Amino acid sequence: MADELLDKNFVLQGNLDPAILLTTPDAVIRAADNILAMGAILPRGHIFNLGHGVLPATPVENIKTLVQHIHGG
Repeated sequence: MADELLDKNFVLQGNLDPAILLTTPDAVIRAADNILAMGAILPRGHIFNLGHGVLPATPVENIKTLVQHIHGG
């Protein structure tokens, strides 16, 4: 993992593939949980983000699902 190559003073950022948001809310949550689980073991924390931004065809409900899930709602 990247954390093994970097000085422990760095916080890593993990990207969710924006194409996941074109699928189902359940798939969005599973993909987000995978990133969160990997980030949870890092010594300095983790920044969750969406890689490359939102695609034009993305259902708004999937974006809402992701944000609510990441914020624990």
